[in-house]
Amino acid sequence: MTRLGGIMAAVLAGGLVVAVPASAAPSTALIGACTSSSTARTSDPYSHTFSMRRYCPTANAPVHSSAFYDSNFASKGTLNAGNDWFLCYVIGSPTSGTYGSSNYWYYTHGDTYSSPAHNSWGFVGSGWINALDANITVGMPQCTFTFVPM
Repeated sequence: MTRLGGIMAAVLAGGLVVAVPASAAPSTALIGACTSSSTARTSDPYSHTFSMRRYCPTANAPVHSSAFYDSNFASKGTLNAGNDWFLCYVIGSPTSGTYGSSNYWYYTHGDTYSSPAHNSWGFVGSGWINALDANITVGMPQCTFTFVPM
C-alpha cells in the first residue's frame, strides 16, 4: 500500500489499483520492509566483527544469549520496538512472537539488559521482526556462533 494524501492505494494482482481510507490501512509496517547498510562496521565484545547491518521494523522483543533452548539459553535484555538492526542470523530452535514463528534468530544489541547479564548482545527470534525471513537474510551472513556469554 502507498499513502496518497488521506487515502491508501493498493495495487492488486493484474495491476488494479484500489483506494481505501487511510484509517482502514494496517497499522504495522509492510512485511519485508527491511533495508541494509553495507558501510556500518560493527564489533561486539566477543571479538565478532560485521560489515553490514539489516534494519527491520520490530515489536518489543526479548534478547537471548542463545538461539537454542539449551543450557546457554537465558534472557539478556530487551530490544525496543522500532526500526532495529541485525548483523547475522542462525537457524535454531523454533520461536514465535507478535509476527509469527520460525526457527530463524537474528543477532543484535538490545536496548536494555537484564541482570545478571553484563550487556544485551544476543539473539532475537524472527517472530518479533515484521519481515519475512527470506527478506531479512538476503545478503546477510550466517552467524559463525549460536550463543554469547551472559
